[in-house]
Amino acid sequence: VQAQVDTDFEQRMFVYHYRIYDRHQQPVVSLGVLADANPGWRPMGFGYARWGCRIQLDFPVVKLLDLDWDQLAASQNPFAVLVQAHLKTQATLGDDPQRMSWKLALVKGLYERGLGREAIVRLFGFVDHLMALPPGLDEQFRNELAMLEKEKKMTYVTSIERLGIRK
Repeated sequence: VQAQVDTDFEQRMFVYHYRIYDRHQQPVVSLGVLADANPGWRPMGFGYARWGCRIQLDFPVVKLLDLDWDQLAASQNPFAVLVQAHLKTQATLGDDPQRMSWKLALVKGLYERGLGREAIVRLFGFVDHLMALPPGLDEQFRNELAMLEKEKKMTYVTSIERLGIRK
């Protein structure tokens, strides 16, 4: 997983690939997950040739920017929420009120997906950490979340857990 453009990424993928193969003597599948904000950066392989000897590793990549928002929202896969949180964190850099709105929407979505309490608490912890808000907006977010929990009669994230997550 690579969250920013890195000119050494392709070589690092090659090194990881051959080291895993060397250690386990098993076929290896390498997949790059690109979580950066640059739509044009799409590394796909590494190789070199010298004196008639050639080696090449081509690997598939998943660019998070390419994923369809509506499909993520409809997915029952909990990782879809994490991808959504990541994408909206990137999209709301410098726009804290918009980030708070998206954070609240994503957390509401956790409740609506029919997930169990433990899954909601864990996913909430990730979303809360990733989509950090300044103190005033964080307090507003907590108040709106408390109202949501009351309305839904689902106190999945207690005030003590929220305090612990915040610390």
